[in-house]
Amino acid sequence: MPKRFILIRHAKTEEGLGKNDKERNLTEKGTWKMNIYADLLKNKIDKLDVVFSSPANRAIQTANIFLKHYPDKTIITQDELYTFDSNYLTFIQNIDEKFNEVALVGHNYSISYTLNLLLQIPREKPIHAKTSCIACFQSSASQWQLVTPKNTFLEWILNG
Repeated sequence: MPKRFILIRHAKTEEGLGKNDKERNLTEKGTWKMNIYADLLKNKIDKLDVVFSSPANRAIQTANIFLKHYPDKTIITQDELYTFDSNYLTFIQNIDEKFNEVALVGHNYSISYTLNLLLQIPREKPIHAKTSCIACFQSSASQWQLVTPKNTFLEWILNG
């Protein structure tokens, strides 16, 4: 069965102002925007198995809003997603084979890097994943470990 995954950059976040980075919460505007996106997408995503999230408050809050139309789905926090580097493809390639459709909620630079990697965008003209960006990819690979930019295509993206 082909693999499908959704990359989600957390919604707009409050400034740090004395808080530990992981403790920062979504702003009212960020919550509002993610609620709109969740409502828009409720009929586009029907087989979601699980959501993996960074353990940061803002990512978990974003995941909860995203899942409001899927109350039976679970959020699994993963320390590996609290990163700002280029390791998301490695994370995707190590997802348990019992899952076929997953979402990953994380942070920029990692989301932007992964978008550009999968879309094979030249480094000179990268796409920037804005806050609340949601991008859905499908791979022809039947196993997560075989997912690569060459067998993966973008189904749709909300990046406004």
